[in-house]
Amino acid sequence: MKLRSLTLISVVLLSLGVAVRAADIRPPNVIFFLIDDWGWTDAACFGSKLYETPNIDRLAAEGMKFTNGYAACTVCSPTRAAVMTGKYPARLHLTDWIAGHNRPYAKLKIPAWTMQLPLEETTMAEALKSRGYTTGLFGKWHLGNEPFFPEKQGFDVNVGGCHMGSPGAYFPPYRIPTIQDEQPGEFLSDRLTREAVSFIEANRSRPFYIYFPHYAVHQPIAGKPDVIKKYERKLASGSYTQTNAIYAALVESVDDSVGAVMKKLAELKLDQNTVIILTGDNGGLSGTLNAQGWRQGPTRNDPLRLGKGSAYEGGVRVAARGEMARRHKARQRERDARDQRGLLPDDSRDGERRTGGARGRRVDCAAAQGRHETEARRDLLALPALSSGQRDTLQRGARRRLEADPLLRGRSCRALQSQGRPEREDRPGEIERRAG
Repeated sequence: MKLRSLTLISVVLLSLGVAVRAADIRPPNVIFFLIDDWGWTDAACFGSKLYETPNIDRLAAEGMKFTNGYAACTVCSPTRAAVMTGKYPARLHLTDWIAGHNRPYAKLKIPAWTMQLPLEETTMAEALKSRGYTTGLFGKWHLGNEPFFPEKQGFDVNVGGCHMGSPGAYFPPYRIPTIQDEQPGEFLSDRLTREAVSFIEANRSRPFYIYFPHYAVHQPIAGKPDVIKKYERKLASGSYTQTNAIYAALVESVDDSVGAVMKKLAELKLDQNTVIILTGDNGGLSGTLNAQGWRQGPTRNDPLRLGKGSAYEGGVRVAARGEMARRHKARQRERDARDQRGLLPDDSRDGERRTGGARGRRVDCAAAQGRHETEARRDLLALPALSSGQRDTLQRGARRRLEADPLLRGRSCRALQSQGRPEREDRPGEIERRAG
């Protein structure tokens, strides 16, 4: 089958598959960082003037920086399922964060959907384990209750993965059932990093796959006191678009984690043969909308419109960086990543190949404009169902504006195709007035 577009990770893993088949070459190690609620500009290398992310910036500089990446959904669980399986959330019938909202008096009824990742699906961990990899998860799972925990989905080690979508706290007690022996004063991001580094040391002599879905930077927002004070001083000395010192400290904890992992790889001389991928599961939490009205969130995604839970750019556009094992260093440059589904080698996605699901907005737009009518119908079926946040937007009178989104109407497809231009920031109140 001819691939219509290749994502970052499908390229990596397809090349990885070649390496696995070569008897004289050890397969590359794979480390996949998935940062929770991490906005498109939540790193210095993607435009933030406040957040200090030297390790993530170095990863982008030494590897590839993908500036046009899109999450599989606007909320976490569907994206995580897509990352694990390479399938659209709609194909998995997993289309909202687990367990979603229960709103019996809402105008629009929520259709039945799957609240776990079925064991019948082939996960990234299972695919790589069948190729001789040792597999470990460190952080957030959020794809079902205990019968569907990571240990049942191909992971040899699970630290932190459970049914929870956020930690009880970032300082002990975390109240995460799969983390034991908490140490007083430790920070959750540091604890997960320490466990991942120990896993690297223990498996240095064989290929390993680390899925590192940080709980950060999801609420409850927290940070180390000394780091918070650093950002408070920084904010007091200048003018910044992003203005939350506690959130900035939480972002820095993720950057510290990336740095610690890269340092350990270099120390063990594994950095020459390790693929590192880092991205977010949906847009940053720029605000919340409920019965009490609009409330500013802990970050901003400017110039993108809105954020987590929204179908606009701020809700689905995510930053991505990758460092492919250093023998690929000649390929360093910015690239255009389309979506996060392509996480498995193509022969692991038989269901997707049969349906011909589109990979990326440009394919969707072309099909919607009538070039391939049959594929357009398939693409429409493959689009993720609306999340609860998007249903709220509909219920508040913004239906016509939502239907104008290129994924659904194609009205501004040409502009997106030619420039990949970000949409400007807009608040729901303004949308409602225009839709009125």
